[in-house]
Amino acid sequence: MWAQEEDIEMLYFLSFDESWKVGPEGEVDAHWGIWDRFGKLKY
Repeated sequence: MWAQEEDIEMLYFLSFDESWKVGPEGEVDAHWGIWDRFGKLKY
């Protein structure tokens, strides 16, 4: 992958709200998606 070859840090972003994303930051992570959990565009 290009980013690995160039030693560039990457972040994977899942674009849907999903309850399993709750982590150390609390429940806010579960609501960072562009689409809600039903697949409806939020913005």
